[in-house]
Amino acid sequence: MAVYAGAGKRKRSTILIAVATLVVGLLAGIATGRATAPSLADKIADGRNGGRDLVTALQVLPLEYSQALNGSEGTTLIGDTVNRSAGQLRSALDGAPWLGPAQRSAATAAVQAVRAAAASRVAPARFQSVVNGSAAKIQAVFGLPVSAGG
Repeated sequence: MAVYAGAGKRKRSTILIAVATLVVGLLAGIATGRATAPSLADKIADGRNGGRDLVTALQVLPLEYSQALNGSEGTTLIGDTVNRSAGQLRSALDGAPWLGPAQRSAATAAVQAVRAAAASRVAPARFQSVVNGSAAKIQAVFGLPVSAGG
């Protein structure tokens, strides 16, 4: 024997099913969003990676600088190489919004010191010293362990 359900009851059941489906969908979406969103630790790690990349780019410069001064490369290329490496500063700082103005100024001054040393055509040993000091300052600003070379 069939049970008759009135139009009002069918309408109410349909609305309840739609609301329940909406709630389940929202909860699943929120759970998925929370699980896939980058954490604060992920954002800090990304920012530090930008600083680490900058330090790595700077630490390669002494070899290229020495080669350029010894004539194995054109001396004009060293300026481009230094600028390309130093150009990573902006993206490194943009990736580290927790850095304050004093820390940003310290990192900028460290990179400017490398640029100035290259522009002045200092001796390779002096350039190495400037790069090591600048790399150590940048590592300190980004909270990275200071490497043995710096």
